[in-house]
Amino acid sequence: MTTRSKAGITKPNSRYVMLASKFTPEEPRNIDEAMKHPAWTDPALEEIRRIHMLKT
Repeated sequence: MTTRSKAGITKPNSRYVMLASKFTPEEPRNIDEAMKHPAWTDPALEEIRRIHMLKT
């Protein structure tokens, strides 16, 4: 019989579960949100350029 510890199955420590989600940046939901945040302005404009280039 294989136990969970031998199989490498562990339960995440509850102290650290929300830590990762707290520091993960949230993606903007629309173009207005993307243009308000400096880190998303260039990627949003690049995506718009590609859409126009591909004529979609």
